[in-house]
Amino acid sequence: MKNELLITLQRLRNTVNEGNSYKRILLENASNSKINTLAMEMERKYGIGVNPRVTTDLVALQSKAIRIYKNSGETFSNSEISNLPFILYAKGTNFDFFNFLLTKHVDLSRETRLRRLLFIYFYNYADSRETTAIASKIMLHFRSKQENDFKSLFHRKMFVYKDNLFTGARKLLMNRMYQQNGLRNTIEKIGFSGILETSRFVLHTLKDYYINGNNDNRKYQIFNELSKTNFAGYEFVLPSILDSLIILTDKNNDAEWKKYLLKVCHEKLGDPRLPLNQTRWNGTEGVSQKAQKIYLKWLANNDLTLFFKIIDETATDRMWRYRDKFWRAYLDYIVNTKVFFGVDAQRIARQVAKDELLNYGLLDYGSESNHSAFLFEIGKFAFCEWSHNGKLYIWRRDEAPVHFYDYKTNKSKMSRSICVESFIHSSANTYSWQKKVADWLAKNCGIRKSRFDWELK
Repeated sequence: MKNELLITLQRLRNTVNEGNSYKRILLENASNSKINTLAMEMERKYGIGVNPRVTTDLVALQSKAIRIYKNSGETFSNSEISNLPFILYAKGTNFDFFNFLLTKHVDLSRETRLRRLLFIYFYNYADSRETTAIASKIMLHFRSKQENDFKSLFHRKMFVYKDNLFTGARKLLMNRMYQQNGLRNTIEKIGFSGILETSRFVLHTLKDYYINGNNDNRKYQIFNELSKTNFAGYEFVLPSILDSLIILTDKNNDAEWKKYLLKVCHEKLGDPRLPLNQTRWNGTEGVSQKAQKIYLKWLANNDLTLFFKIIDETATDRMWRYRDKFWRAYLDYIVNTKVFFGVDAQRIARQVAKDELLNYGLLDYGSESNHSAFLFEIGKFAFCEWSHNGKLYIWRRDEAPVHFYDYKTNKSKMSRSICVESFIHSSANTYSWQKKVADWLAKNCGIRKSRFDWELK
């Protein structure tokens, strides 16, 4: 019963009204003495990680603070002074207001006030002058005290204090991640349960870990751990985490992790080939160009495999294997791929290649229901391979009749368009069409491959 109540209380403490970040924590209204006793026990167990209580109206407090900042002559009550840390980062205010409150009115003479400022420090942590200012204030306070005066702030789960609390805290937390068995266990060890589990301090440390850490297995382990909660609370650093794992996985050539990361990136960041997803991939906390290039190559390989897998299921022509082998020789140069399916081909794709179906299109009227098309770019040209002995069409990229963001297309739109070149896949077993296309690519794209590269062994 006791453990169940503690778990329930922990969940309650994490339940915060969105309109007022810290204002309405359900536990504050608990009147049952046993629950309050257990709450105090949880407070001792989890240290500063427990959400601090708000004891005043923060909206009213912010309005009053702005008036005082403008020399209204008013003064703060003791209760209001205790809650000032919660409005330091109030929306619509600037650093001058922040610094005014921090230096002239935030008081650390009581442990509860210091705990609240510590909470705000970790929760809003950033490489910013606000973070530096809070750190300086607390550091000065600590240096004026004996160790035992602040050790109780962290209870039994204290992990850093005094000078190390700020200057080396992220490095120390990174070392803990190496030593402990996973992120959650690390957070439990340092007493950062509750809201601080996803505080900016933890998020910045995670980012450091994936950029500078050298324990590859632990990186995968922590990623699996975060995926169990669908990365809730960690969206801020997810692009940095994915960046690191994409590069690492490509280096290790791990097929299973490639498949998994393709799915996660598609779900969380979208298809990078589509304009609407560019902000998520290229934002301030986006994915590096190096990792994006690798991921686009994975997508190209995924679409190429998907296209020929469905041809194998739907087409009677066995010559598709020659086309598969040929284009794999040029895979490093292929970008912006997309597969289009007829109605029956789409149904089969869902049955035999469900995990590879990321972003595909449909072939509508004028196309056979079991046909498929593979659209891709090399250099300044757009190419389209068609199943069932269909031609290879080539257009200048800006003149192609179909685009990668199109949801539907049809064969007549392609066959009736003016293309720069088209090839019939004739005499595949003697490598006739392959030689012609290879010569065209060498001349127009500067890519030279020999029969050795695309010959079936």
